[in-house]
Amino acid sequence: MPGQRSLMAAGLSLLFFWPGVMVQANDNSHYDRIHLSVSAQEEVDNDTLLAVLSAREEGEHLPTLADTVNRTVKQAIEQSKQVSAVEVRTLTYQTHPRYQKQRLIGWQVRQAIELRSRDIEALSTLLGGLQKTMTLDSLGYGVSSTRREAMEQTLISRAIKQFKQRAEHVARQLGRKEFRLVEMDINTQGQAAQPRVMRSVSAMSESAVTAPVVEPGTQTLRVTLNATIELTVK
Repeated sequence: MPGQRSLMAAGLSLLFFWPGVMVQANDNSHYDRIHLSVSAQEEVDNDTLLAVLSAREEGEHLPTLADTVNRTVKQAIEQSKQVSAVEVRTLTYQTHPRYQKQRLIGWQVRQAIELRSRDIEALSTLLGGLQKTMTLDSLGYGVSSTRREAMEQTLISRAIKQFKQRAEHVARQLGRKEFRLVEMDINTQGQAAQPRVMRSVSAMSESAVTAPVVEPGTQTLRVTLNATIELTVK
């Protein structure tokens, strides 16, 4: 029957296209969206000195080696704790066998400690004393968390102010009076205090060691703001 076939075809067509209609009805298209990026930065003095030292012994008798390293590290920690401005913590403790032609010929024992302080002069002087028995593996500089957080807050406020000015300018240039914020990402950049690997300065127990010369310098802290705005209708 031609009439029935036509009606069935119409019904099938309606069912096929109905989901598409529903999708289009729920489609919230967005227009007049603009992506903006602004940044604020500041040169900041490094106020933290970070040093890594280690005690290392090699030989055939493992207990003796371990005892010597343990005594050296313990003495260094006790000496460091006498300087109130210095924070000290132990790092890795390593014991490695030494082989020659697949034959065990001895052992190597090593332990490292990390010293951190905002009193750069005090830590530098302490390092001069500790180098009599330990090896200075690395020395680095950075900005303390207190100073970093305070500066980041300032830079975030500055970046947001710049963003508002730029967004308002863009809106005016396009003949719009207002805009609304769709999304915003705030990223901070700058290095935390990290030790810089240096040529190891071996322990020199037979004589006093001059404190290392340190010049912390500065680094740039930067806040970058990426945002999307949507211009309102005229």
